[in-house]
Amino acid sequence: MSRYVNARPVVTDINGDPIVGAKKFFFEISGGNIPKTIYKDRELLIPHTNPVISDPNGRYVGIFLDGLYLEEQQDNSGTATGYDGVTLWTEEVGNLPQATEWGLYNVSKEYSATSIVTYNNKYYKSRINNNIGNTPSVSSVAWSEVNISEFWNFSKAYDKGDTVIGSDGFNYISTTDNNSANDPISSLNWITNTRKMRTAIDTDSSEDRMRVVFSPPYTVLKDGDEIIVRSLARNTGNAPMVISIDSVPDKNIMKNGNNSLYGGDIYGAGHELILKYNIANDVFELLNPSVDSAGRVVQKFIGKLSSRISGSNPFVATASIPSFTDGDEFMFITYTPQYDDSELHIEFKGDFVISGAGGVVSAAIFVDSIVNAIGASSVGYGDTIRFFQVGVEAVQIVNNNLNPIRIAVRVGDPTASTLIMNGDSATTSLYGGKQVATLTVTEVRPNG
Repeated sequence: MSRYVNARPVVTDINGDPIVGAKKFFFEISGGNIPKTIYKDRELLIPHTNPVISDPNGRYVGIFLDGLYLEEQQDNSGTATGYDGVTLWTEEVGNLPQATEWGLYNVSKEYSATSIVTYNNKYYKSRINNNIGNTPSVSSVAWSEVNISEFWNFSKAYDKGDTVIGSDGFNYISTTDNNSANDPISSLNWITNTRKMRTAIDTDSSEDRMRVVFSPPYTVLKDGDEIIVRSLARNTGNAPMVISIDSVPDKNIMKNGNNSLYGGDIYGAGHELILKYNIANDVFELLNPSVDSAGRVVQKFIGKLSSRISGSNPFVATASIPSFTDGDEFMFITYTPQYDDSELHIEFKGDFVISGAGGVVSAAIFVDSIVNAIGASSVGYGDTIRFFQVGVEAVQIVNNNLNPIRIAVRVGDPTASTLIMNGDSATTSLYGGKQVATLTVTEVRPNG
């Protein structure tokens, strides 16, 4: 808009006296005496009479223009408002219409590439200069729809559904009317409509606790709040991890719908944890544990032994659980688990020759100093079969222990016959090849 500036502020007769009731017409610049709307207000909302009639001082007041006009000044002859007076002069007035920032869209205005208008209760920003006659829409090449949000004001009362920007830079929506003096960051009267991911670094190197500080600090947690925390240590044990955030009461870290973490779900220093607050369970859910698939093999170790080993201690337990006094220890390895909730799948294979005449050879697997075997098997042999292979498998649960585990294999028969593993002499071997006994451990993460 522009206020009308009259180059001849007073219309006078030939004697220089003001003319009362003179008529000023405003037409389209293109000619043809086509009337063009003029206005009484700066916002161009209230149309003015056209023609405008001069006051007792021969003046015209309160005229606002929208673009270019052809002005024609007539005297007061003829009818009061008719186009029948004597024309005193004609001239171009006004200027090219420009955008009114935040104003209503006007089809006759020319907008620049920085102009913002409202149309159908939405905001649009011009994408081009010389933008005229292009109706704003989401698909327009001349306009882009924009989202306008104000920063939260402590002194303002907001209505339900109002959107503001909090001091943390995130958008918030008011959940109630007359919502004043409630900081969106900490008040439950606001919810965020964006994925809010604030970041912090763990300052507690404990294996069962994390401690973080945010700026601005949290004073209350809202359902769905998400944070990223860089860990300092690996968690151990199948138990909740505790996190302390600013002045908020401590919360447990769980996973998969309020289930406890497994040891190693937080793999150690540098793990960027994505945590989402669940208000129903009052816990943080770990969305990215280090193990994200069930039954995954995390480590496999194969112990090998090619030395000739012999023994003749009887293997008494043939119908009961073997103990570490049965048979002789032919092989052992030491294995360190990677996770404290893993399953260790253990398998032994060895080639034996026996001096006895027909019977049963048994083998059993033992862990650490546990008296009873965790797995056992037997193989029969006849009078003429002196060479055979012994195999046994077992499964051991690590059970919250990451210390090295000693795994041993004992083999024997009830008659105390002499057994030799990996060949019956230093110069002979089974099938002419070198024999090697193997003790294999495959560490597997469990389901969950």
